[in-house]
Amino acid sequence: LLLQGGLHPKFDVTWYETLFKELKRRYPEVKLHALGPPEVDYIARRSSLSVEQTLERLRLAGLDSLPGAGAEILDNEIRKKISPGKCSADRWCEVMHIAHTMGFATSATMMYGHVESGRQRVEHLLAIRDLQARCPEGNWGFIAFIPWIFRSDGTRLEQEGVRSNFSPLEYVRVIAVSRLVLNNIRNIQASWLTVGKATAQLALHSGAN
Repeated sequence: LLLQGGLHPKFDVTWYETLFKELKRRYPEVKLHALGPPEVDYIARRSSLSVEQTLERLRLAGLDSLPGAGAEILDNEIRKKISPGKCSADRWCEVMHIAHTMGFATSATMMYGHVESGRQRVEHLLAIRDLQARCPEGNWGFIAFIPWIFRSDGTRLEQEGVRSNFSPLEYVRVIAVSRLVLNNIRNIQASWLTVGKATAQLALHSGAN
C-alpha cells in the first residue's frame, strides 16, 4: 500500500504511528510502502526527533519500506523553482542513506521534462547510483528506479509558461540511460502505458520514413 504526498501542518509522528498501527491491525498482510524523504524529514522536524528516531518509531508502528517520492531532480537550484516546500537534494539523499543503513528497502524516482537540463538529469542518476554504492552490504538499498514525465496540467509551473514536452524517443532514451548508469540497481521501471504509447509512435515514425 503506497502512502505519500503531503507535508501536513498538524500531523506529527504520533499521528502516523496511529494510522500505521490501525492499518496493520485491520490488514496484517498489507505491506506499507509509505512516506518519501521530504515527508520523513518534515515529520522528524515537526516532532523534534532525529530521522533515525522517526524511522524507528514508524517501523515499530508498521512501516515496511520507503518510496522515492519527492526526488524530483536532485539539484537545489531546480528544486527551488519546482518544489520549494520540499527538502533540499542533500537532505533527500541523507534521509535515504539513513533508511538504507537501518535496513529499509526503498525506491528512487526522477521527475523530468520541466526546467532541468540533460546534464542535471545525468547528475541525478549519478547521485542515485552513488547512494546505492554507499548502502551497507547485505541491506536492501534501492530496489527500483522509476523516472516520471512531468505533467504540467493545472500546476503553478504551467501558469508560468512551463509545459510538458513529451517525446517518445526521449522517454526511451531516459530508460536506456538509466539502465546503463544505474548498474547497481536491479529494477528500472517504466509506466507501461507511456511505454506503449512511445513504442507505437516510434513505430509510426519509422514507417513514415
